[in-house]
Amino acid sequence: PDAFYPSICERGKFHDVSESTHWTPFLNASVHYIRENYPLPWEKDTEKLVAFLFGVTSHMAADVSWHSLGIEQGFLRTMGAVDFHGSYSEAHSAGDFGGDVLSQFEFNFNYLARRWYVPVEDLLEIYKQLYGREVITRSA
Repeated sequence: PDAFYPSICERGKFHDVSESTHWTPFLNASVHYIRENYPLPWEKDTEKLVAFLFGVTSHMAADVSWHSLGIEQGFLRTMGAVDFHGSYSEAHSAGDFGGDVLSQFEFNFNYLARRWYVPVEDLLEIYKQLYGREVITRSA
């Protein structure tokens, strides 16, 4: 979901796409897309699409406690209070990047494939359904 944020891709041109991917409407569009296009029993590629979307859903759920979304106390809010004199925005900048760096240092990621499966064509169609128009292309 974070792939198209400004510091990572195209100077923020697709910021809204990344933001949309974090929320329930994207998940709903994904479920409707799968139901409309891939009847049971699923083939291997459909199973891989669903597994990919489980990862997106996991990211959505993790962001609730990480970013204090709808809850009083989450990781970044606490980090801001303890380490950044009450500044959530400073904690956010440090925490997002630091969390990625620390996890790379602390955990063994050797089990991850070097090449990731990204269901590009399906995602393009899901975004098209979500927005009602084409908002991102394969070349992005």
